[in-house]
Amino acid sequence: MIIYLLCFAISVFFAWRAERTTTKTLFVACSILSIAPTVLLAGLRDISVGIDTANMYYNSWQVAVSAHSFWHFIELYSWGFNAEEFLFAILLGAIQKLTGSYNVFLTVMHLIIVGGIYIGAFRLRRYASPSLVLLLFYLFYYNHSLNILRQYTAMAILFAGTVDIIDRHYRRFFLIAFLAIMAHNTAVIGILPLICFVLLYPKNRLQAVSLDKRLALCVLVILGAICIQPLAQMMFRLGLLGDKYAVYVETEGTNSYIVARVLVVLELIGIILFRRSWASYKAYTGFFAFCTFVFSVLYQIAPSIPYGKRIPAYFSLINLVSLGILCACPKMKSNRIIMHVIVIVAALSYWLLMYGYYNTSQTIPYVLGV
Repeated sequence: MIIYLLCFAISVFFAWRAERTTTKTLFVACSILSIAPTVLLAGLRDISVGIDTANMYYNSWQVAVSAHSFWHFIELYSWGFNAEEFLFAILLGAIQKLTGSYNVFLTVMHLIIVGGIYIGAFRLRRYASPSLVLLLFYLFYYNHSLNILRQYTAMAILFAGTVDIIDRHYRRFFLIAFLAIMAHNTAVIGILPLICFVLLYPKNRLQAVSLDKRLALCVLVILGAICIQPLAQMMFRLGLLGDKYAVYVETEGTNSYIVARVLVVLELIGIILFRRSWASYKAYTGFFAFCTFVFSVLYQIAPSIPYGKRIPAYFSLINLVSLGILCACPKMKSNRIIMHVIVIVAALSYWLLMYGYYNTSQTIPYVLGV
């Protein structure tokens, strides 16, 4: 268990140094030293670390091993898998044929995941400390990312492009979203933050729409969440959604996600308490508050859906920036310090409880795989 916390601490320290450097060379050096510990930790693990690590090894990886060539694997993948996640398939097939090492594949996947989070955090540094965002990712999601590699790859790619939504570089964001969908088909949900932004800030507005319109949007989100299953089933019948999405909405969920649901509600209460300083902190902070609201609402319906956590997951990384804003926006320094302590202690407690005590992702003990 200690190996995780040690690597987290080293990574966050060098991210903190990168924030404060004034030279490009030192920034690049600190960034490499920040990303390397957690990427190598993930890449060098044994296939017993994580629920899905062995599943992927004995499934997709062995198909690549049995294929006569890279193109033969792509052909087998196209024929045998209906997910059509070709970015993932290209990475897996190319690495297997070039190196034959599953650990190299795991390393590359987490280079994309941790690198995407790092890039996204620094591109959004005007709102929140990148080192804090990185720390919160490690404590809330890193161990979980050792399981659902494809979805976290998609999430990281989308998060790296989140600033393009705020800067209204929509074409570039759609290109990024396309790459994310090729990593995991659920990444189509990652377009929702862009829709939220356009509805809140139409026609190049700097200020969000009026309060009554924001409340109407909140009501629509709640109604949409309540109706998500019947709407999805109707879209399946009409042929508007492929069968590859059916598993996410058609059967019953088995997890209550109670800890995460309570934490995000407490976060919303914190945003409400500091709403004035939040609103005056930076332009477009309303976007982050609204994304946190959507994240909270989707998490409340997650227990009724299989893999229910995967739907709000596409707001989870943006929500880390919201937590960073919550720590930075209070005008009194003492309040900022208190919020930092509360958020970090809550995140560390979550990690110790969910990953340390309950071992929900089955990543402890850590076993070296090389």
